[in-house]
Amino acid sequence: MKIETSEFGQTKFGRPIIEYGLTNTQGFSISVLNYGGIVTRLMAPDRNGMLSNIVLGYNEFNDYENNNPYFGAIIGRYANRIRNAEFTLGSHHFTLSKNDGPHHLHGGVQGLDKVIWRVDTHKTQDQASLTLRYVSKDSEEGYPGNLNVGVTYTLDQNNQWTIDYFAQTDKETPVNLTQHSYFNFSGNFDQEILDHHLKLEADYYVPMDDDNLPTGKLSAVKGTPFDFRTAKTIATQLSTLAEGSNKEAGFDHCFALRTHDNTLRKIAE
Repeated sequence: MKIETSEFGQTKFGRPIIEYGLTNTQGFSISVLNYGGIVTRLMAPDRNGMLSNIVLGYNEFNDYENNNPYFGAIIGRYANRIRNAEFTLGSHHFTLSKNDGPHHLHGGVQGLDKVIWRVDTHKTQDQASLTLRYVSKDSEEGYPGNLNVGVTYTLDQNNQWTIDYFAQTDKETPVNLTQHSYFNFSGNFDQEILDHHLKLEADYYVPMDDDNLPTGKLSAVKGTPFDFRTAKTIATQLSTLAEGSNKEAGFDHCFALRTHDNTLRKIAE
């Protein structure tokens, strides 16, 4: 296992951006920035052992800082949209920053995707990992409480990339973290993903309104284009979506996973 570092550029304020590379003995590797925990590359072998990058990203840091549609980033404090950038928790009403028209998206104007994280690395014979840490201060982007966040990326000799999330707060507050990489498993970004197959262990999904905001309802996937309980191609389901009366233009939704105990299980493939 190998861990390497290199400078990837500087912020508009002159702060250096470091790229960390984790690589196993087979050449499988992941490259991560200390800015936003952004995964810039994921070099994975195909069935013939040929390595290629399978996640979208930029070659220049300037694009991440100014033009990034959240490529590869850690999202928080709260992934997805919050209507009218406000919420009530207990007897308290909170107003958040607005960065999606009148709404709040993916943690706000300066969410976790746009901050510099402290990074610790660790390596053994079988795996390499880096842990990113950031403290989101009370009232940052409008959220209550100091939030201590940790995200660990681990790469092992079985070509597995594992993500572990940790968050601790000193006040009651909503937290919904995710990782926002865009995958193209063909390794050819000139090729669409319509022939990719998707399977989800989800019986329900959350419909969206005309502003792409969750309606708060749960709808059964059965008999709809959102039914991926058996593996289907993206193209097949998009075609079904276009033919129906559904207003949805594509798949940008939350899926409700089947209830289960706390054991690790496969939920998608």
